[in-house]
Amino acid sequence: MKPHAWQVGAQTTLLKNQLSNLREGGTFVICPPPNPFRCPPGSYERVSMIAHYFKQHKPKLKILILDAKSKFSKQKLFQHGWQKHYGFGTENNLIEWVAERDGYVNSVDVKNCSINVGDLENSVKADVSLCE
Repeated sequence: MKPHAWQVGAQTTLLKNQLSNLREGGTFVICPPPNPFRCPPGSYERVSMIAHYFKQHKPKLKILILDAKSKFSKQKLFQHGWQKHYGFGTENNLIEWVAERDGYVNSVDVKNCSINVGDLENSVKADVSLCE
């Protein structure tokens, strides 16, 4: 479920390799931290960069944002760009944002690459994840 890759070096190289090796139809999951944190738009910038890579090289992959927050920094700008470039909010979306209670991460099972969200009955399977 790691690397979080917030520090340049071995973690970013590992994340790059994981993204490059994702199977078609796979899912990348990111779980932005709750407020307050150091760089509020950082997780969403990361989503945008990964979406750009996926659109160019792996267009059948999905990005799932599990976010316990109801809103985020620069949300309108990000969602406008995601809609324009990646079909956000449509059936053919590359990016899906699950917010508030349904996006609240209860637990992460690293061994099985599974994330329990919302009520404990819901589980998300990730091929690569930035959740802790």
